[in-house]
Amino acid sequence: MTRDGFQRLPALLTKAEIADVHAYFATRPARDPYRRELGRFTAPADVPPETHVAYFDDADVLDCPHLARVATDSRVLAAVEAYLGGPATISALRAWWSTPTPDGGAEHAEMFHRDVDDFRFAKLFVYLTDVDDEAGPHLFVRGSHRANRLTAIRRYTDAEVEDAFGAENFVRFTGPAGTSLSRPLPGCTGASPRPPSRAWYSSRSTRHVRPFMHPSSRSVLGATAMDLLHTR
Repeated sequence: MTRDGFQRLPALLTKAEIADVHAYFATRPARDPYRRELGRFTAPADVPPETHVAYFDDADVLDCPHLARVATDSRVLAAVEAYLGGPATISALRAWWSTPTPDGGAEHAEMFHRDVDDFRFAKLFVYLTDVDDEAGPHLFVRGSHRANRLTAIRRYTDAEVEDAFGAENFVRFTGPAGTSLSRPLPGCTGASPRPPSRAWYSSRSTRHVRPFMHPSSRSVLGATAMDLLHTR
């Protein structure tokens, strides 16, 4: 991760576990974080046509089978803590559907940008659906996390990023459901335009505690990764 800005990991979920995750979220409402007036809906079946991302509530993600275990998998922790230089604190868990918009173009975080969630952190991404070159794979610019270019907090066009880093450093992450990767932040990242819907899961790990209380008060996403493992 330190050299290239990402690390591919072995599949962290089996096909049966992915089926469990899909069955669980089929019973939970999703929302469009950019269009709150749309209310709640079932994803991906009833996603409004103008919606490009449908997020599930944090409490539902934390209660989903298998996902908290994935965030504390020893292979994930080894990669993340080697980069962070110490014990990882899990500060966020997210699950969402990305869905095609009428014009098929990229919107918001699908455009190139640098994540600035925290001072020093890393993210784990897990595909919950198959993703090929035509399905809008995750994009990362190799080495951009070490470069002092395009550092303004805004969205960038493909042309801007190509001029700054070269198209040869664009890395597309494709693979079957369960494909996993970890990457440090900030780096230049985005997603290519896509026609089909796809499901994602991510966790964010940092070096300090920023608590997030689960509504049931059973769990805290501000405990160390080991503490979270013990609470499940």
